[in-house]
Amino acid sequence: MFARDIRLTGDYVSITLLETTPISVIVLSLLVMAVFIVRGGLGSLIGMVELYVALFLVNSLIVPFMLIQQINLDNLKPYFDIELAGVGKGSWYIFSFYGEMIALPFVVRGQDFRVKSILSGTVVTALVLMLIVVETIVSIGVPIASRLVYPSYELARQLQISDFLDRFDLALAAATLPCTITKIAFDLYFVCWGLKRMIPKVSGKVLTGPIALLGFVCAFWFFRNAVQLNRFTREWTWVAIVFEVLFPIVLFLFLRPRKKEKQHAPNSCSGELASRGKQEEKEQKQEQATNESDHSEGKSEEKSGQKSADKSKDKKGKTSHGSGNLQPS
Repeated sequence: MFARDIRLTGDYVSITLLETTPISVIVLSLLVMAVFIVRGGLGSLIGMVELYVALFLVNSLIVPFMLIQQINLDNLKPYFDIELAGVGKGSWYIFSFYGEMIALPFVVRGQDFRVKSILSGTVVTALVLMLIVVETIVSIGVPIASRLVYPSYELARQLQISDFLDRFDLALAAATLPCTITKIAFDLYFVCWGLKRMIPKVSGKVLTGPIALLGFVCAFWFFRNAVQLNRFTREWTWVAIVFEVLFPIVLFLFLRPRKKEKQHAPNSCSGELASRGKQEEKEQKQEQATNESDHSEGKSEEKSGQKSADKSKDKKGKTSHGSGNLQPS
């Protein structure tokens, strides 16, 4: 997934924006940005999502109003003739891309993970994707859109607000590319986080550079061009089922909290509390015993001190009487 996203974004930038720049330079620049984002932690990823995804949603809602002159509703006529085989084939292809969200429960903690927000986000993204597809079909048409590698870019080129602002696609690219870079950074974060969990002694920040270079090599090793990227979508679903469905189910069956452990937890807590209470009672008794022993020792010392003082007085009295007879008159 990491290598595919790197190559897909690099190829998109190379075809649409930087035609004369080598794709290797483009991919390296994307990886440098992804490495700095990942080293900033999960908070930097969340900040990128909150900023640029919101801009992307706003652009997606504004674009239909700019395409009023190019809209041809006759292009939607084939859509009303629903073919179940075609719908199933399209769902099969897009399943692997939606299944990538299975990585969220492994990264987000249990307290912060909310199923309702995940479901609402999935519904919103599905509606936005359907909106972009419908806009592309209505403005460009099915014959042309089916032969384009990036039909959404051609849709952006159709936008012409005025003669002065002809390249409105650059503004859309400015909001779209950070979203794809954030996706690449999330893939890199997930790989480094997984290796950190398996090898606790290794630092996750140190792993970002080598893993990014490995992804750079695999991006050109696995896919030679954009045609292979598109063709790989047919086989990608079979690979995705193993890692996005089977492995999470197996991990859940082996690592889920069981009822016995849940019941044992409060019992163990109560036992710990009882043992702590007993230990505190023993410590209090020991403190009382030590205080009593110290008090008794103090009394014995006082008594011995009084006895020694009395003895010294007696000795002084005796010596004073003897010495008075020896003194001269």
